Amino acid sequence: MVTRKNIRQLEVFLKCLLLAILAGGIWCGGSIFWSSHNLPKPVFKSNSEPNEDSNALVDALPLSAHKPIWDFDFRQQLIKPPPVPKPKVKPPPPSPPPPLPKLLGTFVDKNGAWGAFQTQKGQISVAKAGDHVGKLEVIRVHPKKVQLNDGRKTYSIELPKKKVTSKRKRRR
Repeated sequence: MVTRKNIRQLEVFLKCLLLAILAGGIWCGGSIFWSSHNLPKPVFKSNSEPNEDSNALVDALPLSAHKPIWDFDFRQQLIKPPPVPKPKVKPPPPSPPPPLPKLLGTFVDKNGAWGAFQTQKGQISVAKAGDHVGKLEVIRVHPKKVQLNDGRKTYSIELPKKKVTSKRKRRR
């Protein structure tokens, strides 16, 4: 009875037989090819013919013929390595913004709008548009809002909202 196992074994056997036949054909064909062409035979510089202990090709070539092989650097890589990415240089972190003064209030008189500021050191100063408060220049003064500039960036300061606190409890 023919089973799958028997068919598989027969298939493997036939593949091996085919490979053996192909290898033999290549071997024989190669030797026929080389023998049919008139290839030069090695020339021996010594008077004696090579024997079993000597190597005919090594004895036939002078040492200077091997110099290109000796000079070849065999330590080189077989494939080129991938390019190494250049490390990205991070820009220096931006300097922190200058301490902003606290806006105490704004008012308007006949000379224009003014803003009252309290600096980080606790000093109180009054400035209009174009004046400086510390290292910051006052750009505009609006009601309850002031715009300041440090030369790089513009900042807006608003009046803090008043917290409504009542001591009385609401009636329901």
